[in-house]
Amino acid sequence: MNRLGLIRPEDLTPQQKPLYDLISEYASQTPFVTRYSTGELVGAFALLLHNPSFGRLWFDLDRGVGSLPLTPKIREVAILVVAAQTHCDYEAYAHNVLAELRGITETERLEIAQGNCPDSLGNEEKLAWEVATGLGKPGPLDKGLWDRGIDEVGEESMVSIVHIVGFYHYVSIILNGFDVKVPVNHHS
Repeated sequence: MNRLGLIRPEDLTPQQKPLYDLISEYASQTPFVTRYSTGELVGAFALLLHNPSFGRLWFDLDRGVGSLPLTPKIREVAILVVAAQTHCDYEAYAHNVLAELRGITETERLEIAQGNCPDSLGNEEKLAWEVATGLGKPGPLDKGLWDRGIDEVGEESMVSIVHIVGFYHYVSIILNGFDVKVPVNHHS
């Protein structure tokens, strides 16, 4: 499922076990496959076990980014844009599941995957699409877009969108770098 391999629970080292337990507790609450029924973690979480000290820091950052004050729909629109730009299959898989739960329709998700901003999105979600799209291009985010975002959603939301997009670009890079596959024929 990835270039580093999956680690069976019985093969965990003493350094890996506490991180595995922490991630497993969180992973059991996700609506997409993050752990096989045999216990192996999959997706980004599987990668963390290969370097547990860094993995713990990464997991804490993931939880911190997850706590940024944005609506779930804005968050998922931004992440789906990143997944589409980076052609990151696991990220697209996981966040399509979350986006559906957040009320983003299948048609909207398909349009985002094709690089288009759905007309049916609300103004704040359209802004998130524009910001995520802009940040996926070389150079600074357009000042006019930044200023419009400050006016429409405020500085705190704009800062949060930038952090979400930046973090998920990083997530896409590690998922793609380690060739993380979408789970098939497995149950969480």
